[in-house]
Parts: sequence; C-alpha cells; structure tokens
Amino acid sequence: IAQVVEALAFSDTSFFRDYDVFYQFENIVLPKLKEKCRASKKLNIWSLGCSTGQEAYSIAMIIDKNHKMFADWNVNIHASDLSADAISKAQHGVYSNFEVQTGLNAHMILQYFSQNGDNWNISDKIKKMIDFRKYNMLNEAIVKSKFEVVFCRNVLRYFAPELQDLLLKRIRETQPQGGYLYLGKGEHLSSIE
Repeated sequence: IAQVVEALAFSDTSFFRDYDVFYQFENIVLPKLKEKCRASKKLNIWSLGCSTGQEAYSIAMIIDKNHKMFADWNVNIHASDLSADAISKAQHGVYSNFEVQTGLNAHMILQYFSQNGDNWNISDKIKKMIDFRKYNMLNEAIVKSKFEVVFCRNVLRYFAPELQDLLLKRIRETQPQGGYLYLGKGEHLSSIE
C-alpha cells in the first residue's frame, strides 16, 4: 500500500510557486497578523500537502526576510504531506540546480543555500524553522495548534466533493476566527460556498 501511495503522490512544486500568492502573504497578510496577534506574539503557519518542501521553505524565507517584524515572536511553521519520500526530501533540504532556479533568484540562492556538487543545501537557519511530518489528511486531525495561516494549495482538487467538505471542516477547526486559507490558484471546489 505504501508503494502505491508513493507512486500516486503528486509532487509538482517549486519555490515561490505563483509568486503573487507569496507577495500578498508577505505584504498584506503578515502585517495584519502582526497586529491581530500582537498580544500573544505567536504565529502558527501550516503548509498542508507540502510535497518536497519548497512551499514551506518559501514561507520560512519570507519570515526570515521580515525577521525584524517578528524578532521577539514565536513563529512556528508546520509542513505535512502524505508521501514519506516527499517528507524525507523536504527534511533533508537538498535540491538540484533546476529546482533552486525555479522560483529563486541568484541573490536568494546565495543567501539561503550552499552548493554541494550538483546540488544545493538549504541553510540550517531556514531548515530549523520548519517541522516536517508525514500526515494523511483523511485521518482524524492530529494537530492541536491553531493555525492563523494554512496553505493547502492544489491538494483538495484531487478529492471527491464530499471529502473536500470534510477536509475543509477539519482545516477550519484548526484555525482561529479570522484565519487565512490559501487554496491553489484557479482551484475551484464545489463544496465551498
């Protein structure tokens, strides 16, 4: 069963995929969350269906870039995927030349990666910002944290409408009032009103 799951797991991803999503996250959502969560100084972000980690690392790079805004905050980035192989790659943080050049400019590559032969290793500083875990969305929710932001992009489209509804309900239960949910660009879910 595990081999079938790995074979069927879809892992089309890249750093800063759909850049406008990350631009909006950095320039609109983060300032609003800084104001909203100023009393607790705590921010939880979940990359659900993180594949091989590029989305979660993109989020971490944005947080690092804005480190002055969150200097004395507790910012937690959680990332999960069904595929054990994808999670293993994400945890190692090693990417090919092609992978780092898809979505990253030279400045970011040099700032956040070190070259190791034909591959690039993400910096330990960025790697330590993320907790990667294997997680099956169809299982009961195992997370106890409340996530102000959930990235669940291009994941739900692969489920039947009744499962989309169930999964959206579970995601909503992990978010405080006024949380943000990112879906895939152009992702249409019939279960959303």
